[in-house]
Amino acid sequence: MPALSLENDNLIDRPTPPMLVIAGYHDTQVPFSDFELLLAHGSPKYAWVNPAGQTMGRSATVKDQWIFDNVVVPWVRQRFGMTD
Repeated sequence: MPALSLENDNLIDRPTPPMLVIAGYHDTQVPFSDFELLLAHGSPKYAWVNPAGQTMGRSATVKDQWIFDNVVVPWVRQRFGMTD
């Protein structure tokens, strides 16, 4: 979607705050190549990919709550120095 392109607007190489990018290799909404492009440009990012996943890493066995509990919350806790 060119109108929303970070690359077309020359924003993709600009600094960003810490960012967790979650993806599924078989995403039907955002091509995996867009995910790779985002990771290759700009500030360092953290990423989690479900190789069997679709949109936001979801799959038949990996649901939203699992991703939240096991990926998002630990990442946020680590950013705030809240280790167990």
